[in-house]
Amino acid sequence: MKPSFYAVALGRQRGIYSTWDQCSEQVSGYSGATYKSFRTLAEARAFLDEHPVRHTPQNCDVGDAPVAGTALSLPRVKPVRCRDDGVEAAEAPAAASLSPAKRARAGAEEVFGAREGQRPLSSSHPQAVYVDGACSRNGTPNARAGYGGYFGSSDDARNFALPVPITEAQTNNRGELRAVIHGIVQGFVDAGIPKEALATSHCVTPDWRASELARPLQRLVIHTDSRYVIDGLTRYSSKWVENGFKLTSKEPVLNQDLWKQLIRLRDAYNTCYAQQQHEMRSRHPYESMAKSSVSPPKRFHTHNTHNDETEGIELRYVKGHSNNHGNEMADMLAVRGSRMHGETCMK
Repeated sequence: MKPSFYAVALGRQRGIYSTWDQCSEQVSGYSGATYKSFRTLAEARAFLDEHPVRHTPQNCDVGDAPVAGTALSLPRVKPVRCRDDGVEAAEAPAAASLSPAKRARAGAEEVFGAREGQRPLSSSHPQAVYVDGACSRNGTPNARAGYGGYFGSSDDARNFALPVPITEAQTNNRGELRAVIHGIVQGFVDAGIPKEALATSHCVTPDWRASELARPLQRLVIHTDSRYVIDGLTRYSSKWVENGFKLTSKEPVLNQDLWKQLIRLRDAYNTCYAQQQHEMRSRHPYESMAKSSVSPPKRFHTHNTHNDETEGIELRYVKGHSNNHGNEMADMLAVRGSRMHGETCMK
């Protein structure tokens, strides 16, 4: 039987991982790395309990140009957690403080990524991400744009700060669009899609089926201060698709390459999420979805723009520069991304 869990007691990031590639990133070249593979989550947890942290692990040296999936150096702050309704809530009790029985029960409800206890397995628990775009000298020939995303904790490896490729128009709006696109693709990656999809998030074909995902999708609550993105996706996208992405003035919609990709990703995510919810309500095992005799729900299209808790993706407006911690962190990451031009850009 192939191992399902890899416990890293000592490495770049301590935790439990679901693939060898993820584990290898934390232990390869790390002096004194301690890790082991297991068939069950309970065994992996027990291994970590047997090897408690005795000193602060080394940080991964990523230089000044972090890429998707690499832990970014951020100020130490209290993590932002999300309740079922997507509202910020207090930090949950640490797994180490739970009894063995409670840890075992919790183990059936969590999927581990960069940190132990980081991502819940149940898609009923939303994942909050704050995204932002930034552009220095916006509107000038010397403009340089970037985008960033913050997943609620300073040491979350999914946090990102990236430049808008220099081959594209350097505008704040393209940064805003790319940030939301990246956040959605990360949601698919968390469910088991190869992380290489992040490197081509702006053009990857989102033809993944719910039955092909290794883990259920979480409901994704994306916080953005961009009315441009929210209104475009929830109010105008259906009309744009119908009229060939034209404004009422008959002029072409700007940034339509990214708009088309964002709509495709939104539809794909909502479709897979709806299929999973349908399967759960029908009480069919998740793994048997492909063989289920219950008809799956209709595919979500651009006319479905409820943008609420009934969908897999919900965009929420947050006022910029209003002392909202998540938004401030996303803004800082976006600015960092805009300053990365001249370094290695992810295209």
